[in-house]
Parts: sequence; C-alpha cells; structure tokens
Amino acid sequence: NIAESASWDGSTIVGYSRDSANSTRAFRWTAAHGAEDLGSFGGTLTVAIDVSDDGEVVVGRSRTAGGLWRAFVWTPDTGMLDIGTLGGDSAIAWGVSADGTIVVGNSVDPQGRWRPFRWTASSGMSNLGTLGGSDGAAVAVSDDGTVIVGISDTSSGRFRATRWSSRRVCAADINLDGNVDIPDIFAYLSAWFGSSLAAEMDGISGITEADLFTFLHLWFTECT
Repeated sequence: NIAESASWDGSTIVGYSRDSANSTRAFRWTAAHGAEDLGSFGGTLTVAIDVSDDGEVVVGRSRTAGGLWRAFVWTPDTGMLDIGTLGGDSAIAWGVSADGTIVVGNSVDPQGRWRPFRWTASSGMSNLGTLGGSDGAAVAVSDDGTVIVGISDTSSGRFRATRWSSRRVCAADINLDGNVDIPDIFAYLSAWFGSSLAAEMDGISGITEADLFTFLHLWFTECT
C-alpha cells in the first residue's frame, strides 16, 4: 500500500494498493469506512494521487483496457469520471485545488506531445502551454487554484521548473490583460531591449535572441 495524499485535517487518505488479483487499485481511506476501492477504467492499474481539503474529491490516473492512461476525478456522488484529453489519447491528473474544482496534470495533444493542463467542470481542459518546447506537466496547484507549478521544456530542449498563474495562462501575455495580442509584442520588445527579467523566456540565464524567438513562438501559437 502507498499513500499519496491526505485531506486538510488528515482524516481522509488516498493512494493505491494491490488487490487479490494482483491489480493496482486506487483507494480512499477513512477511519470510519476503511479503504474504499475507487474503481477503474477497465485496466489493471489505477492510482489516486491527490485529494481536496475536505476529502470529497480525489484525482489521479487509471489505465483503460487498451493500456492508455486517463485522468480521473472521483467523488462519492459521481464515482470515477474521465475528464478527457487535449485531443490525444492519454492524460494524467496530478493535483487538485483545496475546494476540488480545479484539476491540473498533463495530457497528450493531437501532435503526440504531453502538454500541461488545467481542468474545471465548467470549462473543461485547457492547454497551459510550455516554455517553447514540446512537453510539460502541471503537477500541483495552490489552494485557491490561481497558481499552478510543474515542469516544461524550452525551445533548446532543457526542462525547467515552471509556474503558471490564472492571470497569465500563456507566458506570451506580457501585459497580463488575459489576451495574447499586438500590445504584448510591444511590451515584450521593451523588456527585451531593456534586458529586463520579464524578457526571460527560454529558462537559460541571460536575455538573448533565444528568449526573443521563444516569445515569438509562444505569441504566434498562443501557447498551444
């Protein structure tokens, strides 16, 4: 048995355990009810990774009968729900906000890249973008859901610790107005020519042409 996370007061614990058939099953444990099997998507490997503060929302990953990872959200009322993908065939949920409404993780897109995502029931799954590279993952989220952290590769192929915020979902939104548009180009060029830290884009120390190229890539693609 492996415990992965606990509710705010420690009364609910989630993780995964082997069953009598030697399958790995996700569980939710409380002193009153013991370990509860959360189900699966048909495969033999399911892992609960995080839980909301009140212990009512559990997130993680489960394999399908075909061997693909799918991200899930589980509640006592709904059971295990597949929250979809970014257009590819796989997804993993790594974290959930305190109130259980915001889920973060990574998912395969139509080009086969693993991309970081933010999910809510009302908006679905959103691609958070990367630092100019192909792949990334969102692995944790703040209690209020406004700050997401994880990893992303840069245009030079280096993986870097990454932070996303609800005000700047895309790193190309330099002026923080919620849009990726022409004013962001002027704001970035001002920062770049002034060697401001705001112009750092590729995860390598120093403001160089590589930062400019990374910004332009993010701007033209809107971080998709």
